[in-house]
Amino acid sequence: MKKTSTFILLLALVALILYFIFPNITDVVTNPSAREIYEREFTLGNTQFVQWKNAAENAKKDSLEITLPFVESGQFKTSRNEVYSFNFEAKEGEIIFAEVTSPIDSATIFIGVFKYTNDSLPKLKKIIDNPPSQ
Repeated sequence: MKKTSTFILLLALVALILYFIFPNITDVVTNPSAREIYEREFTLGNTQFVQWKNAAENAKKDSLEITLPFVESGQFKTSRNEVYSFNFEAKEGEIIFAEVTSPIDSATIFIGVFKYTNDSLPKLKKIIDNPPSQ
């Protein structure tokens, strides 16, 4: 019994040390999206972060109804948190292709796919976000 508890304690200590040396080591297991990794750059209560989060939440409530296939072109202003949101119908198993190109290498663009659920109130459930570096 004593060997087991010593081993568990040692294992916990090694895990703790690894976590402090490599704080993002859990990413291997949790597989965070590009949006989640971007959020780490901000401190809680940061004005830019709050505006960015609010823009994303507001876009979910104000979506443009589209029919697939759909193509749009335009220009983003880097000084604003521009969020575009589209509603469309898709069948289960249907493959949806989305692409955003940007002439600015430093522009950070996030793509997320959500599904409406009708449990008791209509709400959005995240299906997928773009992975980091894509």
